[in-house]
Amino acid sequence: QSFVVPLSSPGQPAVLEASVMMGSIKVVGYEGSEVQVEVSFENEDDEDFEESEREGLRRIPSNSAGVTIEEKNNKVEIGTDWSNEEVYLLIKVPYQTSVHLSGLNGDLVEVEGVQGTHELSHTNGEITARNMRGSVIANTTNGDVLVELLEIEPDTPMSFSSFNGDVEVVLPASLQADLFMQAGQGDVYTDFDVELRATTPKVTQEREGSGAYRVRMEKAVEGSIGGGGPELRFKTFNGDIILRKPK
Repeated sequence: QSFVVPLSSPGQPAVLEASVMMGSIKVVGYEGSEVQVEVSFENEDDEDFEESEREGLRRIPSNSAGVTIEEKNNKVEIGTDWSNEEVYLLIKVPYQTSVHLSGLNGDLVEVEGVQGTHELSHTNGEITARNMRGSVIANTTNGDVLVELLEIEPDTPMSFSSFNGDVEVVLPASLQADLFMQAGQGDVYTDFDVELRATTPKVTQEREGSGAYRVRMEKAVEGSIGGGGPELRFKTFNGDIILRKPK
């Protein structure tokens, strides 16, 4: 199924928010003034379905699913219902679109060729962002993170993290930034000239509303590139951190 979503103010920057419970999202920038959405489904239950009975009742495949699309003031929201069907969203947006994507279970969250303020998250899947402009915050629990920024928003902090997976980020060769990197059981690699700083563990203390007292100690690799700038945070537990210039 394909849908065309007109924007309230064509030609002006837009915002896309999309999420899937099961499945994948791919967003691509294009020379247009509308948002184009292509929806497809795959039911794994149908592929492996076997006739079975329960207390004399015959089982039939359950393949219910739903997708909701709304637009208001150049903001497009796309959501999916919880079901056993995997939903695949292919979305084309104008180049100047800030993209906020989230996935729970499925293959990946992927975006390419857009400019804006982007937030990408996943629980069990990869995050891939290529030919981007602006700023990116990307976080997944299980999967690799790959982000390629051709131009970055000045003076804007960014973060990139995974618990189980590599974090690879490509940034302009003219980068000026302060770095905060944590690779629990991995290594850090870069082809930038990084001026490392001697660090001591950071300790934060706070008292919660319930009266509980909490202390946290955090140690990381810190440094600067090009004299320093906005803070860029990289974090993974089982994986490597790779920060490099464009090839």
